[in-house]
This record gives sequence, structure tokens and C-alpha cells, in this order.
Amino acid sequence: MAKNYYVAFDDSSNDPTYASLESAYLVVSDYRGNGNPCVEKCDWVSVAPNNHDELRRYADTMGWELQEQNGRLVLVTNITK
Repeated sequence: MAKNYYVAFDDSSNDPTYASLESAYLVVSDYRGNGNPCVEKCDWVSVAPNNHDELRRYADTMGWELQEQNGRLVLVTNITK
């Protein structure tokens, strides 16, 4: 079954129009209803990773590869898995 991807904001953000990037999350869910997809079992992945583990999780969620090139971490897209 295909996953659905949503963008959600931390509940402390009063107005998502002006929410910071740190309060944005990618929500991956199997939810198929018309309500809130975050009420079902889902994965929350930070859109702005703060450390290597969060960056690895974001890359894995997006289907990207994380590589080191010239001493820098690089997200490589268009990876066929």
C-alpha cells in the first residue's frame, strides 16, 4: 500500500503561515480518511534535521542516499531502490 505524505506543524505554532522551519514535520501515514492523518499510527520526520541521525532518517524517508563528498554530507536524489 502506498504511503501518504503530509506536512504538519508543531502544536505550539499558532499560525502555520509564520511557523519556523524547526516546527515543520513530514508525516508519513497509511491514513485514507478525510480527517486528521496524524491521529493514526504515523511517522514524524523533521524537515530541518538537527543531527546525523535525523538527517539519515529524513534521507531514508525520502528514498535518498546520504553520501560524503569532499568532506560534506550530501543528499543524493533519484536513487532507485
